[in-house]
Amino acid sequence: MRLATVLVIALTAPEELSGSAFASIAAALDTRAGRGDVPSAIAALAAVLYSRPDLARGAHAARLARRLGSVPSQDAGAIADGLRLLASSPAAGSSADALLRALRRPDLGTRARLALLGTLRDVVQWRPELVDLADVLRFARGATRKERGFLLREIVERFIFAEPRRFEPAQVGDLVTVFRDGARLRYTVASLAARRHTRPATRARAARWLEGRHGPAVRTTGIRRDPFSVLVVHNIADGQGDEIVRVCPLVQALLDTNPALVATILTRRTYLYDHPRVIAASIHDDGAIGRSLRWTFDAVLNFYERAIVDLNYRPGIQRQVEQYLGQRRPFLVVEADKGHNHFVFHTVRLRGRSIAGRRGLDRRDAVNIYDGAARLLHQLRLRDRAGEETPAGGSLLVGNRSAQAEAAWQRLCGAGRRPVALVNVLGGRHPLKGFTRDDGPRVSAEVAGLIDEGFHVILLPNGEPWGRREAIVEMIRGLDHRRRARVAIGPDPGDGAESIGVALTERPALDRADRVMRLYKYFASYADLVVTVEGWMMHLAYALGRPFRMLLAAHSHSFDWHPRGRGGAQRLVAAMSPCAPPDVSGLLGPHDAPPRPGQPRKMMLLCALRGLGRVEAETAGPLLDKAMASPDSDVRAAALEVIAGLPPAEVRTRIESALDDESAQVRAIAARVLLGQGHDGDRSPGERARLEAHRAIARQDWKAVVALGPAALPALGVAARDRDDVIRREARQTTLRLIQRWLPSAPRVRA
Repeated sequence: MRLATVLVIALTAPEELSGSAFASIAAALDTRAGRGDVPSAIAALAAVLYSRPDLARGAHAARLARRLGSVPSQDAGAIADGLRLLASSPAAGSSADALLRALRRPDLGTRARLALLGTLRDVVQWRPELVDLADVLRFARGATRKERGFLLREIVERFIFAEPRRFEPAQVGDLVTVFRDGARLRYTVASLAARRHTRPATRARAARWLEGRHGPAVRTTGIRRDPFSVLVVHNIADGQGDEIVRVCPLVQALLDTNPALVATILTRRTYLYDHPRVIAASIHDDGAIGRSLRWTFDAVLNFYERAIVDLNYRPGIQRQVEQYLGQRRPFLVVEADKGHNHFVFHTVRLRGRSIAGRRGLDRRDAVNIYDGAARLLHQLRLRDRAGEETPAGGSLLVGNRSAQAEAAWQRLCGAGRRPVALVNVLGGRHPLKGFTRDDGPRVSAEVAGLIDEGFHVILLPNGEPWGRREAIVEMIRGLDHRRRARVAIGPDPGDGAESIGVALTERPALDRADRVMRLYKYFASYADLVVTVEGWMMHLAYALGRPFRMLLAAHSHSFDWHPRGRGGAQRLVAAMSPCAPPDVSGLLGPHDAPPRPGQPRKMMLLCALRGLGRVEAETAGPLLDKAMASPDSDVRAAALEVIAGLPPAEVRTRIESALDDESAQVRAIAARVLLGQGHDGDRSPGERARLEAHRAIARQDWKAVVALGPAALPALGVAARDRDDVIRREARQTTLRLIQRWLPSAPRVRA
């Protein structure tokens, strides 16, 4: 069967495929005598795995993995893509074996090895048990320094958090020998020594190596004195999960270290914090702010966005905090802004001495939002809780008992004795960060899988227009009566707790929605398993040390936003339950709904779409149009890149309509294509400037947009409706700057 035929059938009528599709793909990977077509083979493989994962079993999948590993080194990117695809399929074990063999090939150059290492990182994020630590250490002995740094950060440390018992005492010696030139090695070994499930002999070996190797001394014994008080000012107005990541690791470590420590937290989300030694006060309460700043604190953690002050709840109180710090000079000062969401610290002062720059705390090392706080705690000699480890000092989030949460939980659980799965399938900031009503059949199938696995299921609304209780009822309409009896729906933040018959009187200063969100914290701590899309519930479950399964929806963040210290029972999964049937939705046939797959299927679809550029335009066109109707901008962007390569007669209308897309990424592709067609003389200067503005907006080069003058205004008008918060905000502000520059008499107003 021709590869183009395999690709199209897989995307439109996959039931017609058989295992012979893999034979066609394997044949195309045979590049001897110039017969192969590696890019087309990878696209066809992606399409088959997208719609017929059941075919990726048995000997033919293993043979295909071996064939991928032997593709010539100039196609290393294709090797990496193909093995990454297989690693997300039932052939994951074969893919991991082939990947490790490919890495040992002597003919691979540095770029090829780094591409394969990226795939290895993906494998250990999803399935760390498939990779042998000893194999990684053997490979690292012959690796370059850059490769060793990657292996230490992304592979070895993943093993430390996910499966610390893997490490034999002798492997500590191997670790420090192989990675002896790594600046991060002390942190890595300290992480191994700190894990509760590390073998005692391994921990002792790591502790002996660490003696005298902690680097320049940082005197932090004052943090352990009695009394010790901390002020936390969380002024940045961003997501709930972001606040948990900023505040919880640091404050939890302080509470765990010093049983006499007390903390005051000024925040919009006071409901997040319930601990007997913590006072949570509203950042909108001037009285609470005044009382706090009259107290003498030993430590101050201040989170404030300096560059864009409108991203703070109360920009005006920053001056008060600065005055306080100048006058009181606390023992420890930690300050961070939102910046580019790197979650690092521009200021760390200990006993008046600045250590942020010297210790690298003001910049990223591992590309992960949890890494900055973990390295800071290492420098302060404080233990960073990870995985399913329970907080030694009581949870910052649920350290106080809640009788009303317990009562609500019992009502939701009913009289059964099944283990309970708390399920959050809804996106918070955007519908595509979770499942939507259109995904009802899939949600029903996966919830049914959890029930068949033995769980009682509690589903949570989120109060957003797309996430009300009614939406969940619609999503699970496909459950039969027997399974529906094993499901309960939690209270809706938009309605309060009335739907479950519990009056909430604890924390009376909280509004109705916040009281329900407070319940959710406790629910996560009670559940036997949390099942959640990537987002705030993931961060909450991690902070509580609870087992969870994390799903990646269409707009979910990638690995750099996931808890870096996830334990073995805190897993990335492709489905809520292994008992659920595989997801084969999102096809491109004429009667199919536009696709919006989550990961890892989204990766498969994007790869398959690229392959449509090698299919006849008449056949590929309808499939690409279906992809262009997707609500996922990444899918539309991939389709548009392929459309740009179709014959000119097929392209112009499709490209021009994309200039009105809600995504700057898609509009920039359309603008680039139109600018590349014809000669400069074919367009007016104003039209060319409008297209250049679309490209500059996607780069967020706002100075370049202003330099284009009034001709950029149409592009800015579209950008003001962009789905990205930052682009919308900056487009509106840039529009005002343009108007004020070109119309000096215009009133000075703020966006």
